[in-house]
Amino acid sequence: MKHGILMFALLLSTAAFAQKEAAFSEPEKGEIQAGLMLGAGVGNSFGGYIRATPYTQYFLTNNWALRLEGRYQTNGLGPNQDQYAGVGLSSKYYFARKGKFSAYGQLGYFYGQAAKGMYRNAWQSYPSDLTSIERYTTRLNYGMVNVGLGADYTINRRWYIYALGEGNIRSNSSKVATDRYNVNVGIGFRIK
Repeated sequence: MKHGILMFALLLSTAAFAQKEAAFSEPEKGEIQAGLMLGAGVGNSFGGYIRATPYTQYFLTNNWALRLEGRYQTNGLGPNQDQYAGVGLSSKYYFARKGKFSAYGQLGYFYGQAAKGMYRNAWQSYPSDLTSIERYTTRLNYGMVNVGLGADYTINRRWYIYALGEGNIRSNSSKVATDRYNVNVGIGFRIK
């Protein structure tokens, strides 16, 4: 999956160089944007992660957008690595815009599945072998409410840099290992 995301990002960058540069303009009411964000971040409990976020957003007004996005992220490295894949609907309000810089707040709901890699002694399962350790994956479906503050800096018509701080409120499972707070920085590409 990681190789697929990397290949997709390289294809997008190749297509971007083939595009004719257009003048920068702020989004307006009725505009639809679609794109992909790739970023890395840190959370309060699991350390670092890498996230891919394809999205589509529709501007209800010049400053208010309704956004549908998917998320795939992988946390940590090695045998205890875990993944999250989900989809969410959020509302973004741009409260500051100056030239190519914009700041916004967001509120949304995400639903997905977490897959956590774990180890256990084989004697804990049948048939027992007291000398071996086996790897298994725990999968949990859950939803969460998401509140965030972010900022974008537009490089050109297609590319931008973003930073996003989020708070996640688990809404229907207390057993899911989720970062309560996280900060994500990365680069985005607007397809449309």
